[in-house]
Amino acid sequence: MISTKCTFAGLELDSPVILSASPISSNPQNIIRAQEFGAGAVILRSLFEEQITDGAYDEQSTHPEMADYIIQSKAMEYLNHIAECKKVSTLPIIASINCHSSNNWTDFAKSIEAAGANAIELNIMTLPEKKKGTEGNKVTTSSEIESELFDIAVGVKNAVDIPVVVKLSPYLTSVYDVAYRLSYLGMDGITLFNRFFTPEIDLETMEINAKMNYSTPGSIHHGLRWTSILFDEVNTDLSASTGIYTADDALKMILAGSTTVQLCSAIYTDGLKAISEINEGIHKWMIHHNYKRLEDFRGKLSVKNNEGSKFTRTQFIEHLGTHKN
Repeated sequence: MISTKCTFAGLELDSPVILSASPISSNPQNIIRAQEFGAGAVILRSLFEEQITDGAYDEQSTHPEMADYIIQSKAMEYLNHIAECKKVSTLPIIASINCHSSNNWTDFAKSIEAAGANAIELNIMTLPEKKKGTEGNKVTTSSEIESELFDIAVGVKNAVDIPVVVKLSPYLTSVYDVAYRLSYLGMDGITLFNRFFTPEIDLETMEINAKMNYSTPGSIHHGLRWTSILFDEVNTDLSASTGIYTADDALKMILAGSTTVQLCSAIYTDGLKAISEINEGIHKWMIHHNYKRLEDFRGKLSVKNNEGSKFTRTQFIEHLGTHKN
């Protein structure tokens, strides 16, 4: 009997395929359909730190009397959405917080837990920038960024009893060190990686616009490398995100060491049916290779299980060092 059940961040899932955080999950009907198509869990659209704390909207300065109402309204709307999703689906519902600091909001995680969320994913996005009120070249250092990341994770972890997953940026100085320390701090899972909005310049209006580009089928390789490196080196579950479109992509990530895979761009391009197509592809591949459970081959191609792994620096020596025109 083939089983694609798995345990991610302490949650029992029927499938390793997770609907990633996006506006798709804003509609409870999509949660129902995701379950019908065989999703293992759903991560809700992100609530932004600025929607929880004061000073997030222009109304704070132009209409101070409106600011608290708007912020509280957005936060309450999110809590109500969690409760509604729990009513219509038996899937694990994972809340998502997009954040960049630990200032005055981490206790709100208690309200998320009370609303019924089964876990929380922290999508932490901090970019180096010049420090406010300083002169000269005083910018945020890598150690300061990492320290803030740990403060956020620990603050939320200490506030709740449900699992906490941290979604990392691919631009950290040392992904290995940050992942290891998060594991040591008791995080229940790590997602590799988040995607930033990218700036775009309009040549006609000469304005800078934020642009969301979908990941491409070929963009799994950065996550594939780090999943393979971190598997069994950190004492926490790994979830792969970015560039997963097919069952082949999902299987590669599991072979590298991921417990789950997250779909976002694939859903926008192919619809929610992509979930069932990937599940079916995984099932067929397992039959073909005579595997009964996901754990039978998870991490089989990780760095730990492959001496001289192609995911490390040796590949550059082997391929680029010997390449001839």
